[in-house]
Amino acid sequence: MTIDLSSRGTAEASAEALEVAVGGEGIAVAPHFDQKTDRYQVRIERTRHGNVRMSTIDTEFIHSGDYAQIRQTAAMLRGRGLRQISDSRMTRSESINANCRHTALS
Repeated sequence: MTIDLSSRGTAEASAEALEVAVGGEGIAVAPHFDQKTDRYQVRIERTRHGNVRMSTIDTEFIHSGDYAQIRQTAAMLRGRGLRQISDSRMTRSESINANCRHTALS
């Protein structure tokens, strides 16, 4: 999925695609025009237990090296696919013990 914030129409389409990808109960994704920067953004609002958290994706992030790395890693993982996911369990006593089996990539 590509996020394009160059115009109103592409920002709306990107917000809709992102909402489908991450959507769930309590998550809303919408395009937003930022008057300070004169550019479009995508806002993600997550509501949990009555608390709202908002994240913003803007053109500065889209053109950053961080976003390029995220896309590259996502493409690599999509190409390989996850072969096996094992159960993980974490218990707490005086110290934290993690009982995990490894996850293998094919």
